[in-house]
Amino acid sequence: MLKLIRFFTFMSSFLAVGFGGDNIGISFGTEIPIHTYIPILPTSISVPQVDVIITVDWEGMGLRPENLYAMKKFRERYPDIPLLHYLNPAYFTKPGANLNEVKEQIDGVLLPIDQLGLHLHGWKSLFEAATVTHRRYPSMLRGNTTLTDEACKIDCGFEIPISVYSREELRSVIRYSREILKQHGFGYPVHFRSGAWMMSPSLSEALASEGFLTDSSAVAVNFIADELVNYPVLAWLKQLWHQGGWGISDISQPYQVSNRFGNYYEVPDNAALADYISSAEMMTVIKKNLILEKMSLTENGFHTENGPHSEQRAKRTVVLGFHQESAMRYLPRVISMIETVKKYNALPANEREGVIRFTLFNNSLL
Repeated sequence: MLKLIRFFTFMSSFLAVGFGGDNIGISFGTEIPIHTYIPILPTSISVPQVDVIITVDWEGMGLRPENLYAMKKFRERYPDIPLLHYLNPAYFTKPGANLNEVKEQIDGVLLPIDQLGLHLHGWKSLFEAATVTHRRYPSMLRGNTTLTDEACKIDCGFEIPISVYSREELRSVIRYSREILKQHGFGYPVHFRSGAWMMSPSLSEALASEGFLTDSSAVAVNFIADELVNYPVLAWLKQLWHQGGWGISDISQPYQVSNRFGNYYEVPDNAALADYISSAEMMTVIKKNLILEKMSLTENGFHTENGPHSEQRAKRTVVLGFHQESAMRYLPRVISMIETVKKYNALPANEREGVIRFTLFNNSLL
């Protein structure tokens, strides 16, 4: 979610408010221990390696030319670095939206090497298009304040956490969202991230019911705490991901979530998004996970750069990213991190802990 302090002013006419406290609790499966890796990524290794997945949250607010331009220049500079785009279909449901233009704008920053996922905020235009009654409270910024008709004159609901909706309501929105994306050539997403990193039993069950392979709504709350300290959303996120037994941190790794409707993998957003974390902090997270990966390999006898040993296992994963809506401002942080990674990988083997690779989920291994 975009840095809320700044965006509260920028989108004041669109913001809707809401979160239902009764829907916060989570009853998931048991988290897999930190050294028991789930094979989410290509896994043949003989040297310590960390896989970095760069994600893009498309908020559904708008497609401003300066942000799209920043993304285009990024793709030109790094054509071999894939991105996982969590697309929001709300761009297509906005009143008066030029559907062909929206498609062209999104297409203009995608590459064939990318993956496409689904990202949902509680936009009124999207939920009503999916024949789901839109809710106007409570709010991630203003608690139980109810949206006014004036606030919803064009579109609203960005602040309304989708976790307040029932399982069947969410299934309807997910199905409609997938249909919109498919109609416009963006495939059938099987990876998900909730707006503002929210989660609830109803959302978890909807994801399992609809066959999603991964969710990346779990977040290392420490990175976003300073920016959100004055807003209700921070307490909810702490309860969800920090205090509720999950203890999501910058070294958390994928684990399986199971409920009565099925299962999927939770892939923590363990380095948050560039709105909240500096390039230096990104590198700290990456290197910390690389050291842990090296320790794990050493414990199992796979400890040399050119050693003969290799096995099929997952590497440690770092998930980070940026927002399309703030790419011009915060994408430079991601670029700085990438340049630092390139320099690190170019060091002699005896001067680094291992290798850092930019990659994506491998669906065949899920």
